[in-house]
Amino acid sequence: MLIFTGKSDNFLMKHYPHIFFICFILLLSFGCSKTSNVPYPEPLAKAITYFYNENENEKVTDELNKLNPDESSEEVNGMAQLFRAAALCETEKVDSAFTLLKSIKPLPKNPRFMFWHNSIRGLILFRQNELLDSHKALAATTTSNYKDTRALALNERILARISFLLSDQTKGIEWLTASSQHFEESGLIKSTGINLKILGRYHLNNRNYAKALQSFRSAENIFIKYNDKAELFYIYINFMDYCLVTKQLKAARYYANKSVSESNEIMDNSMRALAYNNLAEIEMTLENYDTAIHYLNHTLEIPANYSTFNIRRVYAHIKLSDIYLQKKDTLQAHQQLLAARRSLPVYGYLELRHQTYARLAKTYKAVNNIKSAYTSLDTAKMYLDSTFYSLTNDTKTFYDTKNELTKSAYNLENFKTTKQRNDQINLAVIIGLSVLAAFAFIIYRQQREKNKVLSTLVQKNIRLVEEERKQRQTQQAQTKQKNRRKTTEVDNKIQQIYEQLIQWLETDKNFSRKELTLDTVAKELNTNREYLSRAISEQNLRFPDLINKYRVEEVIAILSDPNNHSNKYNLAVIGNQAGFNSNSVFIEAFRKQTGMNPAQFRENIENPARG
Repeated sequence: MLIFTGKSDNFLMKHYPHIFFICFILLLSFGCSKTSNVPYPEPLAKAITYFYNENENEKVTDELNKLNPDESSEEVNGMAQLFRAAALCETEKVDSAFTLLKSIKPLPKNPRFMFWHNSIRGLILFRQNELLDSHKALAATTTSNYKDTRALALNERILARISFLLSDQTKGIEWLTASSQHFEESGLIKSTGINLKILGRYHLNNRNYAKALQSFRSAENIFIKYNDKAELFYIYINFMDYCLVTKQLKAARYYANKSVSESNEIMDNSMRALAYNNLAEIEMTLENYDTAIHYLNHTLEIPANYSTFNIRRVYAHIKLSDIYLQKKDTLQAHQQLLAARRSLPVYGYLELRHQTYARLAKTYKAVNNIKSAYTSLDTAKMYLDSTFYSLTNDTKTFYDTKNELTKSAYNLENFKTTKQRNDQINLAVIIGLSVLAAFAFIIYRQQREKNKVLSTLVQKNIRLVEEERKQRQTQQAQTKQKNRRKTTEVDNKIQQIYEQLIQWLETDKNFSRKELTLDTVAKELNTNREYLSRAISEQNLRFPDLINKYRVEEVIAILSDPNNHSNKYNLAVIGNQAGFNSNSVFIEAFRKQTGMNPAQFRENIENPARG
């Protein structure tokens, strides 16, 4: 029997809501942890095992097809969809995998499901070259309350590759070492071979050729033992690269031919195209140009039923153009580059775009098309600048994220060493969470109101553009009638010049021409600079503002028209297409006219605020 004093009763009555809330949270956590530990159905468990065996994606799908969604829990159905997306991703159907991933509802209160969700999400984002978002998702799995050693090993491998790509070599080695250790603990020896292949590539890039060769040979022995044709294909590609770097051309040809043999056994067209392109590069180095052309034509003849089809074709066309330039056949080289430009993917691959347009500029010049040469050169420079900006921005953000994760890990260790908690700390945590929730709600409300304002502003700008166009048309009609009634000769002439200017700007979108000045436009209109300047001034306008106004209206028209093929281009490309030479001038002119920058306009027209 429990006996309470008056003070104890008062304390309980006073703090009863807080105590009840704490107990509720503990019970909820206990319930979630119990739910999360229920074993998965056998088909799902097998599918997960097959996936982490690597290169057994058909078996993954076969096992998942045995599940009955109507008889499965929400978590099991979500897991089945996650691993369908994972299998799609690893069979080069990354876009389909991402689409499926977006349809899967996260379960934030289920640590086990969120571990798997972050693992698969990080993998798919990595395949999409979204390195920072991938790093964030995968890093979260390394501090999760729930962990699966197989998944953790693969996640650490991807984190290592991201670190290598962003030039953090030390952290890359640390992640790769941890990954190999976890693969060994899981009994996935073949996966340690893949890690050895990655390690060999790291040594090759850092010119440590002896260690690179040792890693590649160790990996090859493992893949031969497991008879993994796909991994043998890639290890032979790595052997070939090693031989090219060390000037062993005959050995490079030998490994390239072995990779062709493996790709033919697997019947994988993506691998075939890569192998033929590599053979062509070797023959080009040996100056066997006709043989190289033969292999590159093989690449172009492969059916377009694989995801990297465009990339392999662009590479083949670029190499063919290089060969024809060596043969002094400029016209044929130019035709190959035009074909490469047509094959470029719609999005991404900025460096490949830069290479294509830079080469096109040279062949345009060689065939005496100077205007197109300059245009191609400008485009190449734009893609080079975009590549540099993207890489610099990604690297900076990566290191910022890395520092945050380091701090978080330090705080987590301190937290784990603190085992004793008292009532005051619990009460402080509850108050802190309440404040944070209230603060987050306020921010959310403010952001929602801001989005509504921006969305309204977007629609207002679109209406204004349309109204101004109609107004200009009405003014032109009125001016024609006015001109029939004779006014003063000078005023009439000034008005006519302005109308001619407006008509000239709108004809064939002349406002998008680069380097427009009063002098160049005056020549186009067969008038002089002073008359043109006065005609614009009498409309309370300045020449640069008038030109920028048309250009901003063109950008708005592109962004607000979902059927315009330019709609999905990079904003800098759209601004350049509208006539802006400088991205900073483009942003400033857009902000001055619309009250927002181009990125805000695009975001709010694509995702209008909900009421």
